[in-house]
Amino acid sequence: MTLEQQTETSPTDRAEGARGGSRSSGEPALRLVGLRRQYGSLAAVDGVDLEIGAGEFFSLIGPSGCGKTTTLRMLAGLVEPTAGRIELYGREISGLRPHRRPINTVFQHYALFPHLTVFENVAFGLRERKIDRREMSERVSEMLELVGLTGRESAKPAQLSGGQQQRVALARSLVLRPEVLLLDEPLGALDLKLRKQLQLQLKRVQREVGITFVYVTHDQEEAFFMSDRVAIMHDGHVEQLGTPRQVYEHPRTDFVADFVGASNRLRGSIVATAPDGCYEAEIEGVGRVRAPGVEDLAPGTRVIAVVRPEAISLEPTADERAAVRAIVMDLAYLGDHVSCVLERADGPALTMSIGGSELASQGLEVGEPCEVSWPCSSMWLLAEG
Repeated sequence: MTLEQQTETSPTDRAEGARGGSRSSGEPALRLVGLRRQYGSLAAVDGVDLEIGAGEFFSLIGPSGCGKTTTLRMLAGLVEPTAGRIELYGREISGLRPHRRPINTVFQHYALFPHLTVFENVAFGLRERKIDRREMSERVSEMLELVGLTGRESAKPAQLSGGQQQRVALARSLVLRPEVLLLDEPLGALDLKLRKQLQLQLKRVQREVGITFVYVTHDQEEAFFMSDRVAIMHDGHVEQLGTPRQVYEHPRTDFVADFVGASNRLRGSIVATAPDGCYEAEIEGVGRVRAPGVEDLAPGTRVIAVVRPEAISLEPTADERAAVRAIVMDLAYLGDHVSCVLERADGPALTMSIGGSELASQGLEVGEPCEVSWPCSSMWLLAEG
């Protein structure tokens, strides 16, 4: 049985299997309630609760073994939950077999039929459903135009690049008009430049078709670029849920702060709560600062102060800025910016990200002392541990 046959639905199955929920405005496309998958004593997914909106581009990200792929496979029906339920537009589908769900999956390995043309690969599921030839031709042509493969209908998979093959796999899933499309690291086998190009195309395609996309990747930059919201997974549960900006600027835990983007993490303690929602904190090697953070940090609480590399600069110290002296230990040219490693005598090393022109204007070189600073408002305080 092919991957498409495992996740496609016939018109009858589609009606019986998942037409239970009304498509009212604001109703989530998918709702995961207490979802759990146990393998012996190991909980690969441990009580996940999520709502994914209709037409949303939603990503599950996290390190290897965090449970994101297992969650995706439970949505597809390829893995049975140990506990909990999955709802599609209000109708529980947890017990439905894969072919009864109007959900398709695009995998990292495209599984195209090598002996079939592009047109025949995309049309395969429609032929299985016995769609008439005229409608089939129209729908395949529409999908090939959508993914930018018009004119390649007669090509065989071996004549296509990796990116083109991925677009055929995408068209093959979308032509079946699923309610939800699952994507399991579909760009992982491609080179960086091609991944960037296909990220743009995926985002455009999702916007045009309006289908809910659930995307799994370990590449946070990729997920942040394409997604409306992301869920950061860790040890089988959702550590934080929010927009890319919320998760990046306001991590809820030390794990999220460390996993999402580069960060400098300085230890300290809360001194007092400020009336504007900020905190007075004493940060080791920096001194007293006034900075925002997660809610309910009581005086005396040990905290981590997160400072992103791009917030640090060579600007002179001013009011409401934290400043430290350091020695430049390394400079790495990365195209659009330079990453500087700064060693301090009274604290952990810092990483600063600045533009090449700023570095050149300051004449900064390895081994030289410098003073760097950052706005206190750009710091983010969260409980340690």
